[in-house]
Amino acid sequence: MNTRSIFSFIITFIILSVSAQQSDIINNYLDDNIEKNNVTKLVLCSGKIYYELIEKRTSLKNKNIAIVRIEQIYPLDIPYLEKIHLKYNKPDIFWVQEEPENMG
Repeated sequence: MNTRSIFSFIITFIILSVSAQQSDIINNYLDDNIEKNNVTKLVLCSGKIYYELIEKRTSLKNKNIAIVRIEQIYPLDIPYLEKIHLKYNKPDIFWVQEEPENMG
């Protein structure tokens, strides 16, 4: 196994572990399994920031923020995002992305 295939295996394992424990990947979206009636904020993100957000939410014991990871940004499935938004009773929507410290 070369470095690239090991890295690919690890990423696949992490995604499958998270999806088995917390969410389901449907239509390139990793949806949250949080209690939908308590949600006041819907956070959309892409990439590894998802894991940092889940970790922070868990450490704060916050139960009113749903975190949805978008696996494929283009083409964006607007009808599916609307379905997710309705699922959580139309909370405020936020986009979170990782930025290097020197990028402002």
